[in-house]
Amino acid sequence: MDTATRAEILELERSLIAPETRHVPGWLDRVLAMEMVEFGKSGRVFTRNDIIASLAAERPATMQQYELASP
Repeated sequence: MDTATRAEILELERSLIAPETRHVPGWLDRVLAMEMVEFGKSGRVFTRNDIIASLAAERPATMQQYELASP
């Protein structure tokens, strides 16, 4: 992974925890891929729309440590 791609991914991930963007459905609609799905710990599948609705409704969070590892 090149440095620019890594920096872009980290910035988008950080934006997902920033209250000024994380809870804004329009921003989430622009940055989340149409085909995005997330698998919960229980095995439940969350669609992109589920994720947008959930993030728009939740309380703010903070990031304490984040590291991106190359496969």
